[in-house]
Amino acid sequence: MMEQAANPRVKALAFDLYGTLLDLNSLIPPCADLFGNQGQELCRLWRAKQLEYTHLLNLMARFEDYWLVTEKALIFACHRLNLACPPALQDKLLEQFFHLGLFPDVLPALQALPGYTLAVLSSGSPKMLQVALENAGIKKFFGQIISTSEVKSYKPNPLVYQWAAQKLGLKPVEIGLVSANAWDAMGGKSCGFWVCWVNREDLPWDDLGFTPDTAVSRLTDLPDILPPD
Repeated sequence: MMEQAANPRVKALAFDLYGTLLDLNSLIPPCADLFGNQGQELCRLWRAKQLEYTHLLNLMARFEDYWLVTEKALIFACHRLNLACPPALQDKLLEQFFHLGLFPDVLPALQALPGYTLAVLSSGSPKMLQVALENAGIKKFFGQIISTSEVKSYKPNPLVYQWAAQKLGLKPVEIGLVSANAWDAMGGKSCGFWVCWVNREDLPWDDLGFTPDTAVSRLTDLPDILPPD
């Protein structure tokens, strides 16, 4: 666990969804069912392009719905790997974004945080977020589900984090951002959030001038780090 910085009075926790609460590796089995041993590489490239497209759209000051971005990333990945994926198969794979599995540490961690306002802050479109959280059985824990589509941009654009603070009615320092994506953690920290990086894979930190307040290897470590409100 990374050494913890002096803790602000955190009143709300904003959780990233994809890769933090929902496990994108749960896409591998359906991809493998369709494409055999290329299924895992398809998932890796699909996710990489999904993120790349959101970052490129930010740089170009443009916005496209995350569902469309996800579809375009899938089409590229299939073309890159020379996989035949007609529209019916594309729809079948895209549907899996509504049925992503939870990381095993998510439910016990959420159950141990009754003293905080909990929110989701994600790039997913509102429908994607609502349905995925409902299907995963954790929607009930979150008072707010904030989509970056509300500001027509994607993380780590500062507009996203500023909007989240406005929606929650709090100062950035009163909000804890919990994310497994280092670039998201940096974005939140650059805007004044208290940040917990969920580093399940024991990766090195990307040193670009901002560091998280703490890092954990399991989400279940989070309740012990945060003081009571």
